[in-house]
Amino acid sequence: MGCASSTPATNPSVGLPPAPIGHGHVTHAVQAVKAAPAPVKVKTDKQKEDADKVFFQATFHWHHGELPEAHKLCSKAIDVFPKHKRAFLLRCEVLLKLGRWDEAVEDASAAIGLGHKEGHRTRGLVHVERGRFRDAVADLNVAVRIEPSDRRAWGLRARAHLGLGNTERAKQDAAEAERKDPDSEAGLCVVCIDAPRATRLNPCEHSALCAECARECQDHHGV
Repeated sequence: MGCASSTPATNPSVGLPPAPIGHGHVTHAVQAVKAAPAPVKVKTDKQKEDADKVFFQATFHWHHGELPEAHKLCSKAIDVFPKHKRAFLLRCEVLLKLGRWDEAVEDASAAIGLGHKEGHRTRGLVHVERGRFRDAVADLNVAVRIEPSDRRAWGLRARAHLGLGNTERAKQDAAEAERKDPDSEAGLCVVCIDAPRATRLNPCEHSALCAECARECQDHHGV
């Protein structure tokens, strides 16, 4: 009767505005979207693992002087995982040996952009070898700030200053390179060229590999 019968009590949603976004099932949909990146990370981790295996092979060929094969495998590792800073730096060193200066600088710059702490020293080496001593000094200034005990960086900067005719600065840097305690720099792993050496080989007792690369040697080669 009257107006009361025109508004049925059994359907309270009639005439009401739509529920605001963020309520009810919409919240679950948003949460589902936020949870989606998890598989992407799994895929990225798998790409990194696959790239590491290829990079490990590249280092083998590098240490045996097989430059074309090392270059090919570094490139493959980068294709698999484009942020592989160690592959960029090793490929830079390969390109340096091959006299491909511009490409070597590009790879060193990529390694620097990805945060490799040896990037500035390696790019400085490229500049020294091609006779661009001012560029070398700029990079090596950064290298010795990053790692003041890096004797190779001091020695390279001495060469760069000598190339610029700065004899006194060259002598100072050469003396600094000699003054550094050899024990203060254990050196980098000869495989990944990134992590510090942390293991000794049996039976020769050489300290050459980081812990991760030593495990990879055992897993892949049984040594």
